Amino acid sequence: MPLISYASAVLCSIDLRLWLIFAAGSIVLWHLLKRQEIALRSAIIYTAFILILTLFSREGSHEQAVALMPLWSWGQVLFHGNYELFVQICLNLLLFVPLGGLLGCCRWVQQQQRPLLLISLAGLVLSISIEWTQLLFHLGLFEWDDMLHNTIGCALGGLAASLLKQPLPEP
Repeated sequence: MPLISYASAVLCSIDLRLWLIFAAGSIVLWHLLKRQEIALRSAIIYTAFILILTLFSREGSHEQAVALMPLWSWGQVLFHGNYELFVQICLNLLLFVPLGGLLGCCRWVQQQQRPLLLISLAGLVLSISIEWTQLLFHLGLFEWDDMLHNTIGCALGGLAASLLKQPLPEP
């Protein structure tokens, strides 16, 4: 078994648990330390985690797999009952939520005119980079839906970060 295949088997079996641990740990660190530098470093580390999970944990193939029809995955879910694909959609959304949350905690992002737009663009750029790399190196399915879901997940994380930093209303 090639080393990359073995690594992907190990990574895929623990990826959701790692994601949950990392997300919870990042939130706890942010609340306890309230230091902007930690949020930026955590965002960089989490970006590396996303790249490892989406690029290095996949086996290459001889064919390029492309799905160019926007929202095709939702058609499969809604009209054909493909619930495995629905789980994949949810995981794509969830994968980018911590990144958006961490970016939303960075001081530089908070000082911008439209931080949520900036966070969404960061998620889109990362997602486009991943999808194009998968296409060029035959590492999976290139699809618009992944880019859309990842961007929405990043935006949701940024929105959650902005809501969490707001003071609670007085009772």
